Amino acid sequence: MGLLNHPSILATRCSLLPPAPLPESQSCRESIQSYVRRICAKNQIHVSTFVSEAKSNTAADLANRIQLSNGCTHLISKGGKTSAAWLSALEALTIVQSPWDMTTRDLTSLTGVGRLVLTRARRWCPMCLEQDILYFEPFERLLWTINEVHACHIHRCLLTSRCPRCGKGDLLMLQGKDNPGQCVHCGAWLGGSARLLDEDRDGLSKYLIWVARSFADLLANPVAATTDAGSGFRTTLQKIRDFHFQGVSAHLALSLDRNKSVIATWLSRGSAPSWQAMSTVSYAFHVPLQEMLTGSKDCIPVSFHRPLPLLVTSSHRPRRRPQRTDIPSLLKLFARVHAGELPHIQTLTALSPILNISVREMRRIAKNETQAVAEVLSLRRKRAQEKKDLVRKNALTFEAFRIVQSFYELGRHPSRRAIEKELRLLGYSMRRKEYELIAQIRNEVLKGQGRTAAAYEHRG
Repeated sequence: MGLLNHPSILATRCSLLPPAPLPESQSCRESIQSYVRRICAKNQIHVSTFVSEAKSNTAADLANRIQLSNGCTHLISKGGKTSAAWLSALEALTIVQSPWDMTTRDLTSLTGVGRLVLTRARRWCPMCLEQDILYFEPFERLLWTINEVHACHIHRCLLTSRCPRCGKGDLLMLQGKDNPGQCVHCGAWLGGSARLLDEDRDGLSKYLIWVARSFADLLANPVAATTDAGSGFRTTLQKIRDFHFQGVSAHLALSLDRNKSVIATWLSRGSAPSWQAMSTVSYAFHVPLQEMLTGSKDCIPVSFHRPLPLLVTSSHRPRRRPQRTDIPSLLKLFARVHAGELPHIQTLTALSPILNISVREMRRIAKNETQAVAEVLSLRRKRAQEKKDLVRKNALTFEAFRIVQSFYELGRHPSRRAIEKELRLLGYSMRRKEYELIAQIRNEVLKGQGRTAAAYEHRG
């Protein structure tokens, strides 16, 4: 721990130095997690050190909500009691007032709508981070924490959640040793290129960008907290039904690929619509979310219907339940497996779709026969894995021989780390049990050249 990371040094400060100001843009406002990360980077302390000091400078009823180990760091920017605890700590340790604009309270405070879900893992736009580093400090937007947002409306690309170097994903929103714009595991820069979305050819890309832009507009111009968003949604839905479908709810349900009962439940206040449902209605009829939540009348005459992408409609369709089958057909299928047929089938789960029967149903109607087939499939998997390991071992042996031979010819020391580095460049991820194989291959090559590994290390 560095000097500035020591708790005793931190306790003597009246406040922490604030990070550099960011450009004022409500649609690209910063989240609390990102602000804490930038404060710690500015003062050269770990986030864990900040948390330990924040808990001691916060009221007792809020101190237990300031922690990193419970896996709920995504709730820091929710706008509830956890946000209040972190904002209180920020005000106690910094010389600036921490606004509630760094939370989604403007959306969570609305009544008549479903719960706003925030993503548990970090997501970011690599192109936004590249742009940040050119003009100011990299920071993460509050918009990226909303679960329904999967794209960047500015650069029209997908948000990513994996490090480009180490490939680690599902990064927590805030961790003990966290730096702005860097991977917490390997320290790699998270900016760079991203997967662009083609709105002209792909309907899903158009939908993702529309949803991202709609939530960005909500953050830029939030709806008043006293607004009954559920009433505004019902009013807008009724006007859409009357304007486009002459008041027929069945036609409205068909256009949204929903059951008629779902539409009736929304209109009768039987249930509050989710944010995902409001996003689909907003996209399907080209009505902004802000206009929909307030029940505006001006957007209906200029609205038009467009089909939803297949991936969006399949997310809310009920899954088809497996149908029961007769025992003779099942036993006949088991006999084919015992006879060596269907060699591509290696699990009961892969066998299930053939007769449209679940594994649970198999075990219920033919317990002993299902267990016997499971043992056969387990043997298949074992043989397939042995064959795969043998192919890998032969290929690895050939490449290792070639690498050690080239090291000898170039006069380089064929250490295990150097050999493994060359193998990684060829796409091999080394396993612990293969270390001995690499050492054996090296000794055989050096022995064939009249040398030993020890003598080679002290050569010259």
